[in-house]
Amino acid sequence: MPLKELNLCRMVLCITLLLSAGTALAVLFMFNPSSTAFFPKCPFHSVTGLYCPGCGTLRGIHELLHLRIPNALKLNPLMVVSIPFIIYYAIMHVCRGVFKYEDPLYVSQSRLPPFFVWSILLTVILFWFARNLPFYPLHLLAPHY
Repeated sequence: MPLKELNLCRMVLCITLLLSAGTALAVLFMFNPSSTAFFPKCPFHSVTGLYCPGCGTLRGIHELLHLRIPNALKLNPLMVVSIPFIIYYAIMHVCRGVFKYEDPLYVSQSRLPPFFVWSILLTVILFWFARNLPFYPLHLLAPHY
């Protein structure tokens, strides 16, 4: 697969984003969000006492970076399940934009089809609702160790 014309501006943006993501992941690897004060607390949880769909994500990524997958699943299972899809979509978006590579499995538009967007939104809303219910096994969706 020969590389077509590379756009210098896009390449610089791609490198900048990769370095920024790498730096953020390095900080998350070195510092545990549970015991470090400079990581923000969830404002939704602070105000309402309920868990939002993102609660436990920073701690979960910290656990994933240390290869403690069961702990990450206990903190935010939706985040753990969605990471492979997010990584695939990001890689294909970069390859499509920078290298002009087209993957046959990749959505041909720059936007996801409406059915996918609505499915993702419904999944997040159901997860948000379910993780705040006090019933077994749904209470296991709330962040815990």
